[in-house]
Amino acid sequence: MKTTILFLFAYIFSTLCLSQNHVMKIQIQGKDMQSPLVSTWDKGVVITKLDAIYLLDQLWRKCSQAQKKERDQAINNVIRFIQNAPANGIISSSNWSKSFQNQNRNVNDSRIDIEIYRGAAFSDDRHIVYIRIEGSDLTYQREWKWDEKYIVGKNGAVYELNRLWNSLDTQQKQIRSDAYNQAIYFINSAPINGYIGENKVVEFKNSNASKGELIRIRIDKGAAFSL
Repeated sequence: MKTTILFLFAYIFSTLCLSQNHVMKIQIQGKDMQSPLVSTWDKGVVITKLDAIYLLDQLWRKCSQAQKKERDQAINNVIRFIQNAPANGIISSSNWSKSFQNQNRNVNDSRIDIEIYRGAAFSDDRHIVYIRIEGSDLTYQREWKWDEKYIVGKNGAVYELNRLWNSLDTQQKQIRSDAYNQAIYFINSAPINGYIGENKVVEFKNSNASKGELIRIRIDKGAAFSL
């Protein structure tokens, strides 16, 4: 009963939140520019480090040599900051922002800004996740694998788990009913930018399971289950 309530809470919470995109902005500005150079990411996946550095490079190419000289230290610090972000990126905290400037500059407000309005930004560029339904009562083990550039979202992971689940017969489902609810709750309870992996393994099983009937989630690389 408790597990079912937790599952329903996680499902309702995720349904309310999962429609939101991850929104990030990179901006080069200052009094030496007619107008700021801006690039915005507003998508259903966390922007990766490579994507962010690419967007920054596209803006940088539009700067004059004088403008670049005013920010040559700043851009190196921005790139280093992005590259040093955790595998699942940096979470926005109430319109998070950070400015980067040269220590010695002629234009006082010459800078590069990063703003994360919602969600997260700067995840690693490869994420590997497995969801398996196992047990000696199965003629074959059900498995789904994610090996992609972006962190798999909660909706996508739940969809794939349900696809595996629906391939089971009634008895196979019954002996894993609690495991299934626990796995759904685990996925939907992940932070905005997902769980960080590196061979992270979580197993879920019913208390009366006796033949290895379980659901296993393994994050081999990167992260999994972002908003």
